[in-house]
Amino acid sequence: MKLALFFTFGLSLKQWLDTGLFGREKLLYEKLLHKQVLSKVLWITYGTEDSKIAEQLKQEGKLHADIEVIKIPGLFGVPLKNFLQKVDVLMTNQMSGSWSAVLAKKTAKKPLIIRTGYTWSRLKESQNTSVLKKIFIKRAETFAYKNCDLAVLSTQSQAEFIKNRFKITEENIYVIPNYIDINLFKPDSSVEKYPDRLLYVGRISKEKNLFNLVSAAAQADMQLDVYGAGSLRKELKDYADRTNARLTFKGSIANNLLPQVMNRYKFFVLPSLHESLPKSLLEAMACGLVCIGTDVTGINEVISDGIDGYLAENTDSNSIFEAIKKAKSNPAESICSSAVETIKNKYSLEYIVGEYSRLLEKIKNAC
Repeated sequence: MKLALFFTFGLSLKQWLDTGLFGREKLLYEKLLHKQVLSKVLWITYGTEDSKIAEQLKQEGKLHADIEVIKIPGLFGVPLKNFLQKVDVLMTNQMSGSWSAVLAKKTAKKPLIIRTGYTWSRLKESQNTSVLKKIFIKRAETFAYKNCDLAVLSTQSQAEFIKNRFKITEENIYVIPNYIDINLFKPDSSVEKYPDRLLYVGRISKEKNLFNLVSAAAQADMQLDVYGAGSLRKELKDYADRTNARLTFKGSIANNLLPQVMNRYKFFVLPSLHESLPKSLLEAMACGLVCIGTDVTGINEVISDGIDGYLAENTDSNSIFEAIKKAKSNPAESICSSAVETIKNKYSLEYIVGEYSRLLEKIKNAC
């Protein structure tokens, strides 16, 4: 079977490389090729130099020979149609840009899998997004789900949402989580850990609820180290100064370097107001950190409170502080080992490859 993957709108292979995402994102497709579930993968990207970059990566042994990269044309014409005739199934990487995949389906008459890591409209509802953009996003989702053959969501709550909103039948919905490379993200007992610091990795944005985290960290008398970027950095720094909180911004970091950072910490906190399926939480659990999250959709589908992590009862600062206090006062060994097992059993690359293998087999049998 041959698969064409449509990159997120505007995203290039070069950006995958520059942001450190390439090493993680390629793994699923290379594994499916190695296991002969797929015989060819076509990446359709938005980078003018991506095909040259891909050839260089192949020469360096960093990209599988059966992954071909082409730039999506401005309009769907003969060149892309010729490429698509060589594949058996189309898939999206996210909802943004899915319209190109739908047009390709109509042009090439191929089955389409709409895969999303998060529900675009639900995310934008919580952000300062214009009314026109929200309307566009909802119409894009409707267009995609109306024309897809199967939908892949990363959590059960997302699956329920799209089933109800877009009237997709349950048998055409697959829940396949984000995967973690447990050969890269794993505990390192040789590293001495900070005993009194909290680690946060992610966007510095409103939905991440970082002001309440800063207050909770101050109340717990712990330093908060923030890895990531976002528009609220200055406001958050000013707030930390006013409240005498110990806050350090560490900047962004390539994903392949993140395990080294995570293994220096004992505690990881994700205080979000809502989530889809947060990769940073999965990565921290895979590294054996004591993980603390808010009891919201997306986080409470990963953490079982008191078993493989801790959940704050609410998203306010006092609830987060109480969860941090509980995490500090209880033995860490059982929580950490259970977290590692959770990732291995539900979110490891091997497990996810098996799930996609079954999905592609269903498509193959239906064709």
